[in-house]
Amino acid sequence: MAEKHKESPAKKKGKKVLIVEDERPLAHALELKFSHEGYAVTIATDGAEALKQANSGTYDTILLDLIMPNMDGF
Repeated sequence: MAEKHKESPAKKKGKKVLIVEDERPLAHALELKFSHEGYAVTIATDGAEALKQANSGTYDTILLDLIMPNMDGF
């Protein structure tokens, strides 16, 4: 008997995630995974850009790298 695929809760509710990561291949991989799960994804590649994005929108989750150029995640 085939197993039913459950839809991600993110798809039902339009959840938003901000990914803050300066390593572009990793940021892209995370974007693909979160997008596949139904999240609306925004990527920031440095701390200053992340702060601007975080202040201009509402996010359900922020995935934050701590060591980045311009401004760190602390």
